[in-house]
Amino acid sequence: MPDVATPCRGLWRELSSGGLLAALGVALGLMAWAIVVGSGVMPAPSTGSDGPPADLMLYRAISERVADGESYYHAAVAEQAASGFPVAPAPTVRLPTLAWLNASLSSGVTYGVLLGLGSAVFVGALLRFERVAPNRITWVAMMLLLALGMLQVAAPPSTYYAESWAFALITLSLLVGIERRPLASWTLAGAALAFREHAGLAVVAIAIWLWVNGRRRLALAWLAMLALFAVMYMTLHAPHVAEAVAAQGLDPADAGPGGGWLDFGGWPRTVDYVRSTTPLAALPYAAAAVIVPLALVGWLLRRDRWASRTWAVLTAYCLAFMIVGRANNLYWGLLFAPLLLPGLALVPSGVRACLAPAGRRQVTGRRSAP
Repeated sequence: MPDVATPCRGLWRELSSGGLLAALGVALGLMAWAIVVGSGVMPAPSTGSDGPPADLMLYRAISERVADGESYYHAAVAEQAASGFPVAPAPTVRLPTLAWLNASLSSGVTYGVLLGLGSAVFVGALLRFERVAPNRITWVAMMLLLALGMLQVAAPPSTYYAESWAFALITLSLLVGIERRPLASWTLAGAALAFREHAGLAVVAIAIWLWVNGRRRLALAWLAMLALFAVMYMTLHAPHVAEAVAAQGLDPADAGPGGGWLDFGGWPRTVDYVRSTTPLAALPYAAAAVIVPLALVGWLLRRDRWASRTWAVLTAYCLAFMIVGRANNLYWGLLFAPLLLPGLALVPSGVRACLAPAGRRQVTGRRSAP
């Protein structure tokens, strides 16, 4: 299988052996940080010792009330207040997209739609990873790691988690080719934002990547999408949340636990998010602490425009969740963890490429389309 990477500018130029040592040094530091501090996972509040998570029951109850004809915002605020969840500020109340979808379709149909998106991701990755991987063994390993990472996304409860839908749509946005099919990619990312505002992290990362790599008009289009979403969010979603809170006579300051999402859990929190939403949960925390930074480095080491763009998105999530998100928001890992794991298969070839003499780094291979 060919191994010619599409050149990148700036940060994503070929890494030298010195760059490799720096990347591995950072990875080792992150490993040590997570291992020394350890996991900060706390049991999520639930209605029973063996029952589903409280968040899942909340989203399911809201969808059922909307299906019965109730206003989404009235149902969401009432259910969150009754369950002890905060109702202010506006981001504590989720966007209505997924609740409307679940209320409009039967559970089986909704699950089928999610599986369809997941299948599209898998097929798209099959084609894209063939171009990104330096050889067939790496290609197969990447696909196996992606399949393992998507197991939780493909589970029936994921139909109630907006993170699963946003993951599928953002990943499809990357897979269709941001530079070759800009409108399709832009539209898919916009759909991801409609499900979960956290998809904005990926949009910002992509815009920065495009700007650094000389595609500034395209970068501005992605920033314009984010600006349009922000305007709609503040003029539609936020006022409806405030109206629902006021209509039910709730005091936002007392309608649930405070503290917000800023928690500064550091790198161990990011490892918790990845571990809790992938099969890494079956491994000791120390093993996950080693695997997660190596997988991120693997995407960085691959000299390819698509791989470097994926690395930028994954890095945005990893850095953001070091300071945003509590220990009981573990399902946020669904946004990026499944796509992170395939990077682990790229580490050996990336290390070899960085250590090879400069004249031998451009070997025969196949060009990865942007």
